[in-house]
Amino acid sequence: MALRYEEEWTAHLDERPGKLLKLTYALTFLAPALRMRREALGRTSWPRRLVHTHTAFWTGPKMMRGWLLFPLGMASLMWSERIPPTADNNVLHLAVAIPGSIAMTYLAAGMITYKRFLRRQAALAATGDTQAHEHLDRWHGTRHCPEHH
Repeated sequence: MALRYEEEWTAHLDERPGKLLKLTYALTFLAPALRMRREALGRTSWPRRLVHTHTAFWTGPKMMRGWLLFPLGMASLMWSERIPPTADNNVLHLAVAIPGSIAMTYLAAGMITYKRFLRRQAALAATGDTQAHEHLDRWHGTRHCPEHH
């Protein structure tokens, strides 16, 4: 497959006049080539890895660590409100308020992620997915079996 793409792309490059235009056109092949290589090797992109890490953090046994952000974020925001707004304290105010705001925003994103994950797990459990059943039983106790009623 790589040989076929090499032939096709080389033919496209040969149709372009001038070295600068060929170089510019060749650079447009770079992103698709890297994507194809990553897919061929079975790797995932960094945004997908980031989403997977975020979801794993908020949907499993590590989830309670995320709730530590709430008291830290709230304390930071309350402390930043007590700093008087003067020219001398603006940097200190921002240094305290911004991390608190980030912590609270990430906590909100985690709660939204978790809610979506639970909905997806419940839908999968309804179709008979055993992993979804196990997850709901182990971490939430929310699955209701008809045979137990």
